[in-house]
Amino acid sequence: PLIISESERWSSIHVDINSSFPFTDVHQARKPVTLPISPATTTLSLSFNCINSSKAILDLSRAVQGADARLEFLSLRNNIPVILPSRNEVLYLPRLRNLAHIFSLKNEGEKLDQLLRILRASPNIEELRLAILDSSESAPKSDHVQDTIFLPRLTSLSLSVSDNLSKNYILQHLICPSLRELAINISLRSNADSRA
Repeated sequence: PLIISESERWSSIHVDINSSFPFTDVHQARKPVTLPISPATTTLSLSFNCINSSKAILDLSRAVQGADARLEFLSLRNNIPVILPSRNEVLYLPRLRNLAHIFSLKNEGEKLDQLLRILRASPNIEELRLAILDSSESAPKSDHVQDTIFLPRLTSLSLSVSDNLSKNYILQHLICPSLRELAINISLRSNADSRA
């Protein structure tokens, strides 16, 4: 596809596909498209909200220490999967200033750990907007339970979650000495669930 073949030369990529039109033939559904992050890209916004359509997978595996990563703005909506480098310490996004990430925990518990790896690799982030859809059935497991993430330039944090476990999991990891705006929205699942 054009977005893959020409992505190396684009500095700004915005893809927003929103369709509720299902294919009549299941065989027409396309395989996911993997989008590697280019060193030239400074702004990337992906949103795929389609039934039986191809999905995008963001490949950050080349954003490693020593690479010329210029990404400053990253927005991932509607559960865009992310491929990270194989080792935690090599992911490096030094210019990332704004991250908006909307994802679901349903059947994908490692999403929170991926988020923490991205934050750990982004020491200059200034604005962080997270929406964690669905709730965790149990406390998320992390290889970095004791690790904190120091975000010295973060001034604005917006967190929307469906349960206290996700909120606590995120907040227990962050140290944000410059934080000026904090918005937390907890949407309980239902009255029956909140009484349990």
